[in-house]
Amino acid sequence: MLKVPLSPEKKASLITQRIKTITSFTMKALPITCIGAPLYKGNKRKFLYVDLIDKAQAKISGWEHCHLSYGGRLQLIKTVLSKMLIYLLQVMNPPVSTIQKLE
Repeated sequence: MLKVPLSPEKKASLITQRIKTITSFTMKALPITCIGAPLYKGNKRKFLYVDLIDKAQAKISGWEHCHLSYGGRLQLIKTVLSKMLIYLLQVMNPPVSTIQKLE
């Protein structure tokens, strides 16, 4: 019995289905976020980093109503935001405009 070779598209589809079955992963279109960092294909775009800026702004606005001195609030912002963003900025290379907004 002769086997007819599969087309590249059919072969890719079968491999994809097998991986999904074994791992229970789902397929999604890019860009997606994985461990807090955007995964994308192509050039860097500002919209990929909006979540990063929003997260930093949410932290700062949450401290607005705390009863802290100006120096205490400044120290809190420097410490917490630097620790929060250090991982993401190590794995990502955001555009200069994003870094300027964070500063």
